[in-house]
Amino acid sequence: MEMEKQVHFLKEKINEGETLLDEDFDALFSEKIRLQADRHFTSCYVSKVAAQFLSENNSPYILDIGSGTGKFCLIGALYEKAIFTGIEYRADLVEIALDLKKKFQLDNVNFVHENIINHSFQTYNGFFMFNPFLEHRNAAARMDHFQDAPEKEMEYSYYVKDQLSQCQPGARLATFYVLKNQIPSNFKVVKESMGGMLLFWVSE
Repeated sequence: MEMEKQVHFLKEKINEGETLLDEDFDALFSEKIRLQADRHFTSCYVSKVAAQFLSENNSPYILDIGSGTGKFCLIGALYEKAIFTGIEYRADLVEIALDLKKKFQLDNVNFVHENIINHSFQTYNGFFMFNPFLEHRNAAARMDHFQDAPEKEMEYSYYVKDQLSQCQPGARLATFYVLKNQIPSNFKVVKESMGGMLLFWVSE
């Protein structure tokens, strides 16, 4: 019942045109998950403005590369009419995201338990990245159920960069705490926010 009340509260806030507060949205997660939120989950503000930018494309299909508990996709789907897909290789986090999708009664978002290198980008024209391979580079940043080999980061990063390089002109990308050299040259920054940490890109 408390979960249902919180979901209703969040929907009302969106209907009133307000930006959600992280403490309100993160209350949907268990205490254990909430402790990871600041480092691993996109903030409500970033989720909203990034989803808005990506949704300016025609008939946007948006991919979140490393969706975790689904926060970006869920918030994006609550604010925008675009179709959001989150890819995450940890099954327990996908289960959390799918449960919240059901509670919010959203039909424009989906979550897939899959390794990113097995997923084609060809059906999408919008992409979101929030430092998706941080846990491979920084042992101190790992969630307690991180099981992937640290050396896999290069393989994943290369695959993502290669897939993005094949995007058609006009594809959109929003990155948060992602180095510019991780993005292929066909994407150009069109605006930035938060001191350059949040970048908005369009492919040529």
